[in-house]
Amino acid sequence: AATGIAAFRFIWFDLLVLNPVFVPQALGSAPIANLGTIHAALAAVWLWLASKTFEKPAWRQGLAIASLGASVIAVLVTVRQLVHGSLINGTYIETSENYLYSAALMGLAIAWLARGLMLDREQLRAKLLRVAGLALLTAVTFKVFLIDAAALTGVLRILSFLGLGIALIGIGWAYGRIMGAGRKVGAEA
Repeated sequence: AATGIAAFRFIWFDLLVLNPVFVPQALGSAPIANLGTIHAALAAVWLWLASKTFEKPAWRQGLAIASLGASVIAVLVTVRQLVHGSLINGTYIETSENYLYSAALMGLAIAWLARGLMLDREQLRAKLLRVAGLALLTAVTFKVFLIDAAALTGVLRILSFLGLGIALIGIGWAYGRIMGAGRKVGAEA
């Protein structure tokens, strides 16, 4: 019950009613040690730890997914605060901010994939992290292709596509190699 009430409070007040993007609030001047980032990161950690306490797999998975969502919010708030300073309200998104969102979310997707590959492959959390990492990586790739590259011209656009392609090929190769090695070990046992 306490977990549900706290999650409702976070969603209702922090994301809907008193969202600092819509309601002017001073978060602090430090890029990572500001109230928005710390609040969302603590909510992500709390939801992740709370998901371990439930016995029903549906509740565990739901809270773990909510935790991943809160970590995405923490990353987005951090980038927004880094670009705009203490007050992050307003609807204007600068081009550099848009690129930073892509880079930060790509880093988060890679971190989720790496953590999902480090855990036991049969664990529900490992599968969830791998799937969420791949889903976020796919969404960021579409964002880069459809939004970020549209602002580039000429050689910069070509280099952007080349860099993204090399990164995706590398991630796919590493993912396939690690998952393939896990299957071989499981087959030998």
